Amino acid sequence: MEELANIKDFVLVVLFDQWLTLVGGCALMTVIGVVERVVRKDISWKWYARLLVVLLFCSVYLAWRAEHVRLNAIVGTQVVQRREIRARLGEFIEEGAKLRDRASQGENKKLSEECDDWQKRVSDYLSKNMEPATASSFKAWHIRGDGLEMAIRYQVAYLMELKKANEDPKP
Repeated sequence: MEELANIKDFVLVVLFDQWLTLVGGCALMTVIGVVERVVRKDISWKWYARLLVVLLFCSVYLAWRAEHVRLNAIVGTQVVQRREIRARLGEFIEEGAKLRDRASQGENKKLSEECDDWQKRVSDYLSKNMEPATASSFKAWHIRGDGLEMAIRYQVAYLMELKKANEDPKP
């Protein structure tokens, strides 16, 4: 029954979004009625019924097509956003890997400040472009207290998982 749950919305779309098609059909039916009276020859009700079916089909098709185009635009936008997110995550991963390599050679104050800056930029980006919990999870690795190198290692691994999760779905 779930398939029929949206039947009301569908009917409303057909009636209100495709009203011009329906009005055109009504005008056509009126013209046929006038011609029928002028010519004084009756047109079979079967022809009227066939015409109504054709006009209804046109309205349904146009409603479906409009929705199809709208959904394809949304999906296209989402694909572009995912690609942009993946590209940016890739940049963050590269930066983090470089910082991690430097941290493995020994911690210093300047490196610590650079790591804090990197973590803030990544966290801000995740907050703006993904779920808020994503940024919180990213920050949590820094708080663990395993040392700078391990924090960055975990954060880079987390970003790699996010990048993988944002791959385009397979058709």
